Amino acid sequence: MKKIIGLLVVAVLFGSCGLAKNVVRTGDYARPQYYGEVTVLDNEALLPYGAEQVASIFIGDNGATVNCSYNKVLAESMKQARKYGGNYLVINRHFVTGLLSDCHQITSTAYWVDPAKIEKKKEPEQPAK
Repeated sequence: MKKIIGLLVVAVLFGSCGLAKNVVRTGDYARPQYYGEVTVLDNEALLPYGAEQVASIFIGDNGATVNCSYNKVLAESMKQARKYGGNYLVINRHFVTGLLSDCHQITSTAYWVDPAKIEKKKEPEQPAK
């Protein structure tokens, strides 16, 4: 009987580990997966002109997760943004939950911005020596 209870406890612990994910595709059409760098912005930052919303993303603890650090949750948010074709991620809401551990939750929005339309900042010319 103890073996069965032990196996059930292990199964529950391993089965419940991980992050809760809720991703909803938005926009007029599905974009292909993006394999490049994702730029992360906070809610008050300005998106480049022509940004198209591609997904609404929630990543956080699933009620039993012990190790859901900010970096882990942010990395998963960026992974989901890429999966839905986003190259920009705007963090709309970030909060910490848990009484015994610090589990982070991030609600964000993924956007696609055509890299050809992003204005490149010019480096100031160095005076000749």
